[in-house]
Amino acid sequence: MNKYPFQSFPSNIFKYTILTYILFSILPFASAQQYKMFNGNIYTCSGKITDSGGATGNYGKNEKFTTVICSDNPQYSLLQLAFGASDIKNGDDLCIYDGINTNYPLLTCSSEHNNFPFVVQTTKSNPAGCLTLQFISDNFIQGTGFSADISCKPVCQDIMASIASSVMKQDSTIDICSGESVTLKPNAVFPQNNQKYHQDLSNCSFEWYLDNKLVSAADSFMAPIFNEGGHTVNLLITDSLGCKSQNLALEKIRVAPKPKFIEGNFKKTICN
Repeated sequence: MNKYPFQSFPSNIFKYTILTYILFSILPFASAQQYKMFNGNIYTCSGKITDSGGATGNYGKNEKFTTVICSDNPQYSLLQLAFGASDIKNGDDLCIYDGINTNYPLLTCSSEHNNFPFVVQTTKSNPAGCLTLQFISDNFIQGTGFSADISCKPVCQDIMASIASSVMKQDSTIDICSGESVTLKPNAVFPQNNQKYHQDLSNCSFEWYLDNKLVSAADSFMAPIFNEGGHTVNLLITDSLGCKSQNLALEKIRVAPKPKFIEGNFKKTICN
């Protein structure tokens, strides 16, 4: 019988226990970065920005902080701040400007939103992808302040989609017989190509809609159409950054009915 039973306990169990303890001790620090208002610049596309009191504390009296937040990814230079419900007291305000300082256009102030959640983002005329936040508090009551999630979106370049058909058109309409297939292929013009990123059809995805129903995500559309009458095929193109074509790329297809043959007694002589 072992006089010291704990000595027979496998040593690797202690190793795993210690490793697990360390792992779970580190995990809270692996969460998104949290930034407090200060006089300076932040370059990021993730994390949170809060008042000087952080996520739970109150902001202070007579504060005046100006923080500039800029995207750290040139392809994702549309910076967005999503504010949750705030607690900013009367006489205190957070204002956000569309640029690298307060001389740029004012986008909004927290006082306009009555502490309700709101979202603000850079405009297309802001190539730097920066927002300037200025928070000013008075000497009276302080609240728990604000918190906003930081994210970056791609600044989309235009996509002008069009459709090429394998069938000749009659009066802007493709005429086919019932059950006949038509092949449609995507075309596109990228008027801002290579200004911020490269676009071409080889790295785009496609959505084909027949009568407003998604029927294919292939590089081309080819399917027999049986229902007689008029139909429409729409094309939506999405580029490598998730930006979508905005114009209407549409083809009209007219499916002719099957011919009907009527038997009857006809005169043998039709022409004299």
